[in-house]
Order: sequence, then structure tokens, then C-alpha cells
Amino acid sequence: MSDQKYPEQGQATVEFAILLPFVALLLIVVLQMGVVARDSILLSSATREAARSLATENNKDLAASKAKKNLEGVELQVSRPTEVGSTLSVTGTKTSKINLLFITSFDFKLKQTIHMRVEK
Repeated sequence: MSDQKYPEQGQATVEFAILLPFVALLLIVVLQMGVVARDSILLSSATREAARSLATENNKDLAASKAKKNLEGVELQVSRPTEVGSTLSVTGTKTSKINLLFITSFDFKLKQTIHMRVEK
């Protein structure tokens, strides 16, 4: 008689068990996109630091070391004219890896270009 009175007992548990893998996968994707966003922000900061160093001093090695101090694995491409007042360009690139549980990892190539006025 109790089965007829409450025929839907346990339905919420079954629905939760069905939806749990999808919610977990969504959470993992959101966390991985947060890692990519963090890498993008750090790349912007590292590229700007390198551009600032090049604007005040014409030393590409020093600029590269300052960029790598902010973010490991950053690669820089520099275009710096010698005359004061002209615009230099620094492009930083970094590969950010996405690792999902059962999906093969893939890479995002992040790129940031900063233009700055040469001061010295």
C-alpha cells in the first residue's frame, strides 16, 4: 500500500545521479577557462613589463628576463627603433594547455602586442 501512495519516491536521487557527471564536466571546463584567462592576464603583464624596460633601456636580454620573471614560457618578438619618441612594439606569445579528464589535452596560443614610446 505504501508503494501506491508514494510512487515517485527516489526520483530526485535518480535525476541527481544522471545530472552529476554533466555538472562536474561543466565545472571542470569553467575552471580550465579560468586558467586560460589567468595566463592571458599574466601574458599581458609580462609583455607590458618587457615593453616598459625596452622603452627606458635598449637591452633586449633585460626585457626578456623581466618578462620571464612574470611568466614562464613567454616568447617575445621585439621591434625597437633607435630614435627617441618613436614607437616600439613588443609581441608576447605563450601556449596555454587545456587538460580535461578524459579528453586529450589541447593548446591555446595566446598573443599580446604592446606599443610604447621610446624614451631613451
